[in-house]
Amino acid sequence: MDVEAGGASRSILLAGETAGDHARPLILALHGGGSNARAFAAETGLAAAAAERGFVVAFLEGSGTTPGARTFNSGACCGHAQANQIDDVDYARRVVATLAAQGLADPARVSAVGFSNGGMMAYRLAAQAPELVAGVAVVSGTLDIDPALARVAKPVLHIHGTADPYVPYAGGVGAKATTAKPRLAVEAALETWARLGCGSAPRPAARRTESQPDAAGDGTRVERREYGCAGAPPAVLYVIDGGGHAWPSGRGPADPESGTRSRNLDATAAAVSFFSALAAPASGGSR
Repeated sequence: MDVEAGGASRSILLAGETAGDHARPLILALHGGGSNARAFAAETGLAAAAAERGFVVAFLEGSGTTPGARTFNSGACCGHAQANQIDDVDYARRVVATLAAQGLADPARVSAVGFSNGGMMAYRLAAQAPELVAGVAVVSGTLDIDPALARVAKPVLHIHGTADPYVPYAGGVGAKATTAKPRLAVEAALETWARLGCGSAPRPAARRTESQPDAAGDGTRVERREYGCAGAPPAVLYVIDGGGHAWPSGRGPADPESGTRSRNLDATAAAVSFFSALAAPASGGSR
């Protein structure tokens, strides 16, 4: 399927639960830099997992001159899209508007999930188009624009490895980063969203709520943290101790340059579960 955005035709890969006679909750899926929609769909298995929960999924396609290797303009990243200031916020808006006009998607129940550059783009949507998305899930990314541009608290789920060589957990420039632009620390990104939800309350502190052993035997451990204040939109972080720049429990071949891909967490299941909780109240508890 194609949509018109920025004077050009942009494609999307539509999947998930597209049958039926009513609009479904929608997940915008954003691939990593140098990848593409089909590769991201295959890597994550998101379409099948989302269909089980009644979601339709739009895998967005970044831009670029190399077929199959696309990027999104998430702010300070990445490649062709950033260098040419492609308006990918408008692209996402037009995807939602098109699917809503066709009766496929409920514009009041839209979430975004992304990996790396795609995760940064999901955060940009939450910051600069907060009315568009009910919540976002980010894997191996960070907030890639000025945090001051985020003005509305949104539910966020973030999954990140402490040994990520491209987008360092602690921020700065990664050992294998493709740019000299320092990245915002992961915890600082979570605190940005939590502060918005807390209002005038003191700076939100993370609290450890769950720590899991290395059941998969891959040298990684998962710790779940929550940020923010009671009653505020959730800001949840899964820290993958020892994890690299990878989609946890992904289906494709592991990239040795990216570090360890943890099998102690299923990032796809975590994201779909998170989005299901956001969509449930508006849907009357059933889909």
